[in-house]
Amino acid sequence: MTSVDQIAIQLYTVRELAAADLAGTLETIAGIGYKAVELAGFYGRTADEIRNLTDEFGLRVVSAHIPVTDFETDLGKVISDLQTLGAEWGVVPWIAPDKRDEASLRAYGEQFNEYASRLAAAGIKFGYHNHDFEFTHKTDGGDSLFEMLLNVTDPSSVHFELDAWWVSVGGLDPAEVLAQNKNRISLVHLKDGFQNNKVSGGDVPFGEGDLDFTTFFRAAEEAGVEYYITEQDTRVDVIPEITASFNNAKKVHA
Repeated sequence: MTSVDQIAIQLYTVRELAAADLAGTLETIAGIGYKAVELAGFYGRTADEIRNLTDEFGLRVVSAHIPVTDFETDLGKVISDLQTLGAEWGVVPWIAPDKRDEASLRAYGEQFNEYASRLAAAGIKFGYHNHDFEFTHKTDGGDSLFEMLLNVTDPSSVHFELDAWWVSVGGLDPAEVLAQNKNRISLVHLKDGFQNNKVSGGDVPFGEGDLDFTTFFRAAEEAGVEYYITEQDTRVDVIPEITASFNNAKKVHA
């Protein structure tokens, strides 16, 4: 990592707190030391309102997870909102289970090229965030769906946000996936867990599990990864956990 400013937090981690008190949650996040956030929804607010709050607490919106249906139905508003937020990245975070077959995902990949082109014209970059199914599901030709997406999307404009834990749940080494595709991966999710808990997918604060991130960070630096985004799907005591994730990420920087 080249700068602590590259450490962000995915607000999905604090989703209940943010829904109940967005301003207070952002203030807490800034107090921990985070300088950047990645959005996962607007919590019933407009992009202008979100921008005012993040500005108030000295936080940058580096990226936003935007449902693929929003890209499909109102790409103009997606772009306008991202510009208002000052976001550098618009990311498709998830594909519904009934659309994870080869034909459907191939069609999405082709659409991603169009979305990326439109975002690029507005000065915004486009990304896709993986889960485990992209690695466990295969095409008729034997490639993983992740490999298929790499092949059908434009390498100059469609990039990937690699979720380290979900790659591991999918049976691969996240460091190897990053090293093999370093020209396509620009964002990473710092999510940790334990090898014996992969079946459930349950994760823990970054740096508190048993994933080996030494080679992962080496590959990330070589790839020129722009942001390292802490995230948890499962939480026990969320504020201490996101604090631990930030402090552990800072140690990597140090």
